[in-house]
Amino acid sequence: MLFTLTDISAQIPPQRFDEGWQLFTDGRISAPNIQRGGELITAIIPHPGSRPIRVYIRTDKAGGAIIINGECSCVKKRNCEHVAAVLLQALQDKQALPASPPKAHKKNKPATSPQQALLYVLQPGEDGLLIETFAARRLKNGQYSGGAYFEPSRAARHAPARFLVPTDLELLDALNQLPRSLEAGTPVLDGAQSSRILEAILASGRCFLQDIQWGSSLTQGVARALKLRWETDDFGNQCCDWTLEPGTGQLLLLSSPWYLDDERGQCGPVASDLPAALITELLNLPAVEAGQVNTLQDDLLQRYPGADIPLPQRFELITTPQVKPTPCLCLTSAELSSWGDWRKCRDFARLGFEYDGIRLAYQGPSTHFDGKRVTRVSRNKRAEQAAVKQLRKWGFKEGEDWELHAGNNCFFLQSGLMDSDTKDWLDFQMEGIPKLRAQGWHIDYDNFRFQLVEASQWYCDVDQLERQDWFSIGLGIEIDGRRVDLLPTLLEYLHNFPRGLPNAEEITTQSFVIPLVDEPGDEQLDEQLGERLLLLPAKRVLPLL
Repeated sequence: MLFTLTDISAQIPPQRFDEGWQLFTDGRISAPNIQRGGELITAIIPHPGSRPIRVYIRTDKAGGAIIINGECSCVKKRNCEHVAAVLLQALQDKQALPASPPKAHKKNKPATSPQQALLYVLQPGEDGLLIETFAARRLKNGQYSGGAYFEPSRAARHAPARFLVPTDLELLDALNQLPRSLEAGTPVLDGAQSSRILEAILASGRCFLQDIQWGSSLTQGVARALKLRWETDDFGNQCCDWTLEPGTGQLLLLSSPWYLDDERGQCGPVASDLPAALITELLNLPAVEAGQVNTLQDDLLQRYPGADIPLPQRFELITTPQVKPTPCLCLTSAELSSWGDWRKCRDFARLGFEYDGIRLAYQGPSTHFDGKRVTRVSRNKRAEQAAVKQLRKWGFKEGEDWELHAGNNCFFLQSGLMDSDTKDWLDFQMEGIPKLRAQGWHIDYDNFRFQLVEASQWYCDVDQLERQDWFSIGLGIEIDGRRVDLLPTLLEYLHNFPRGLPNAEEITTQSFVIPLVDEPGDEQLDEQLGERLLLLPAKRVLPLL
C-alpha cells in the first residue's frame, strides 16, 4: 500500500481518527474499491434512515511525504471520520494494518472543557426549522447560562473563538450557507445536506428545543416508521396525512424526513420505503379535488415506477343540472372572550343556498361528498347575487371575520360593532324576516342572543282548588309546540313600571319585546332556542295588564 497507519494518524485530526477507528472496528465499512495500490479509493457507507454516505479518497507521494485528500458526502466533507474508517479498512483488506492503533490514539484523553460552549437551538416555525446558535457559559451543575446569540458568519470573518471545537467550525460554515428566515434572519434548515447537518448538531450533545434554560435538550432517537394516508373532507377533497410508529411528534421534511418529539426530547430519522422526494411532494400537495385524482395517480405512477405509492381514492363524480336555489340565512352570536360577568360577543348572519337538498355556503365549495360519490353542483350565480342584494337592502354588508370561524360567509348589520346593533337585529326580525320567508327563504338560529319568538297559540287553564271559592289560573302561549307560562314574564315586565303602567292611549307601539323568563324544561330545546326575546302584540297584552 502507498500509505501506512502512521500516515493516516498524521493527516486525520485526532478526534476524527478516533471516531473513524470506532466505525472501522464496528464493522460499518465493507469492501472499499482500492485502485493503483491505494492511490484511489472509493466506498459507500450505509446510513440507516438516510441516503448512504459516499467517500472518494486520493493519495499521493510528494517530497517523501504522503498526502491524503479525502472527500465525503457528509456535512464535514473533507478528511472526516468516514475517510479515516475507509483508509483503515483498505489497510486491513490489503493485510497492511497493525494489530492496534498508534499509541497516541489508544486512549483519547478528553481535553479540559472550556468555560464557554456553542449551543444549538431548534426553532420550528412557519418558515421551517430555524437554527439559532448561542455562546453560553458552562455551569457547575452541567447546565448552561442563558447565553448570547452567536452569528454563524463570525467564524469565517474573524479568528475562531477559542471555545469552538472543529465540529462547531464545520457546522457554523454549513449554517452560514443555508437560506435565512425573512422575519428572524436566522438559518433555515433546508437543502441537500439538511438532514446531515441536523444529525451533526444532535451528535454535539449541545442541542436544545426553543430555549436553552426552559426548553428541552434534544438527543437523537431511533428511527420511527412513517405511514402515509389520505384524508377526505366534507367536499370530497383529499389531502395526504401521516402518522409515526411508535409515538407521535412533528415531521421535518428535510433532505431525508426526520421527526421531532418534544415530549421525549428526541429527534431522529424516519424509516420509509418511499423516496424522500416523493414523501415531501405528497405532504406538500394542496387538496386534491375529485376531478384531479386520475391525472395525479397517472403522473405519480409514471414518475415513481416500482414505488409502493399510497394513492388517493377515486370517487364517482356527478354534476347536477342548474336549478334555482333556496336562500338560507342563519343568525348567530359568538362569544369571543369573557371576563367575569362581561362578555364580548359578535352577532352576524351566515348565508347559504340549498340546491335540491344540498346546502352550500356562500363563497364556499360547490361540491358535496356523501361518503361514496362527489356531487358537483351547478351554481346559479345570478340567483345567489340577487339574494345578496336583498340582504344589502335590509342593511347587511359582507365582511370577513376569521375569528368567528365563518370566513367570508359573514354578513353584518350596519356598522357591525359589537354590542351596539341590538335595535337593528330586532327590526330585521320583525320586518325583514317575515318578508324573506314569504319569498321562500329558510331562516335558522344558532345560539342567537336576540332571537325573537312569537306565540303560535294562546291558552288559559282554570283549575278549582280544594279550598272553597279558590281556583288557580294559568295563562300562557305555545312556542314551537312547547307550553310557556306567561304570568311570570308579565310580572317581570310590570316591575319595569314602578309607578304604574302608562295609559293605553300613551302606548303607540304595536308589539312589546320583553325577555322570556327562564323556567325548568327541556335543556336541549332551551339550548336550541338560546336567549329568547318574546314578541307580544300590544292589543292582546294591554287588556291583561
